[in-house]
Amino acid sequence: MKLLLSAACLLICLATFSQSRITGTIRSEKDGATLAFASVFLSQTTLGDRTTEQGHFTVRNIPNGRYELIVSYLGYETLVVPLALQDTTLTLNLRLKPKAGQLGEVVIRSDPDRERWLATFRETFLGTSRAARACRITNENILDLHYDQDHHQLTGSSDGMLIVDNPTLGYRVKYVLQGYVNDFGRGYVLYYGFPQFEEMKAKNRRQQAKWEERRLLAYRGSSMHFMRSLMNKRLKEDGFQVNKIVRVERKNTAAQRAPGDTAQRVLVGNRQPVFSRYADYLYTGEVSYDSIYHKPVQGTGIVLHFTNYLQVVYKNEKEAFEYLQFKGRRADKRYAQTSLVHLFVPEVGVDANGNVDAPADVVFEGYWGWEKVAEMVPLDYKEPVK
Repeated sequence: MKLLLSAACLLICLATFSQSRITGTIRSEKDGATLAFASVFLSQTTLGDRTTEQGHFTVRNIPNGRYELIVSYLGYETLVVPLALQDTTLTLNLRLKPKAGQLGEVVIRSDPDRERWLATFRETFLGTSRAARACRITNENILDLHYDQDHHQLTGSSDGMLIVDNPTLGYRVKYVLQGYVNDFGRGYVLYYGFPQFEEMKAKNRRQQAKWEERRLLAYRGSSMHFMRSLMNKRLKEDGFQVNKIVRVERKNTAAQRAPGDTAQRVLVGNRQPVFSRYADYLYTGEVSYDSIYHKPVQGTGIVLHFTNYLQVVYKNEKEAFEYLQFKGRRADKRYAQTSLVHLFVPEVGVDANGNVDAPADVVFEGYWGWEKVAEMVPLDYKEPVK
């Protein structure tokens, strides 16, 4: 079973009413020279700017909240600046550190298997959905991919922003890829970085309406939708069903009895291979909000604090047919979209609009693990008001 840890899954806090503004200058740490046309943006949003020839930038109309300001420039180390904004007008004078020995250069390893590894990267980064097949990375030449035969790992990075055109949702995604690891031996994929979204210009009103319809479809049932629904205690109203799952290791090919809880439980067998090392027991009792999270000692938001796994079923939509192919299931074995959530640590903070403080401490399996960059909408996306 593959697990996906994705910094592409980072959520940010967005307040509704008040707004902030950031201005500043970007310079080189080496000689103090201003850097023209550097990318300055708030991670995973549509909010950003490019520096002028004098190195100045301005980001306006920022909803109050917590952010990561990203500064990216070819040949320089990516700068990440955590920010907490509350009706703030902020001026930043920032300096970028040149990459050692690579200023202004792109280094590509010669690899006769490059096309094969590019295909693997596309599948695990963009996904295997219909939207993923329509996506195009327009500058794959900046990708540096390397396969380590000893460790059975494909790793990747890029000096510069990957440009992904997503004609299905009408976004151009500029992705600062910090790292990519596909571990074939242990069966996991990890990629992390900072995406910036730009809305494409529609040819006509019909295309714009289609994009808005597809964006809403991508948002509903997503992990972002779930976090916001959980925060507002609207799980049932929004179509989510949450149950507890206990995962135990099989012994002598027979599943170990699930410990502790005396609530009614059933072995999840129709969606899990019998040759798996583990058996999942689903507890059918209702999961209360206070068994999933509690309020923080200070500030707003919540703190997730559950053990084992949560099964999250989005009952309003069934699985995509491409997901059935990915799972090797027949079309008549199509269920509601089902995901598993697991915490690597006892508690994980989530801010007032669903921003996970430490995304690497949360892992998604199932449907959310299958969805990749092609299904992402920016975190300043708001569901249309009926």
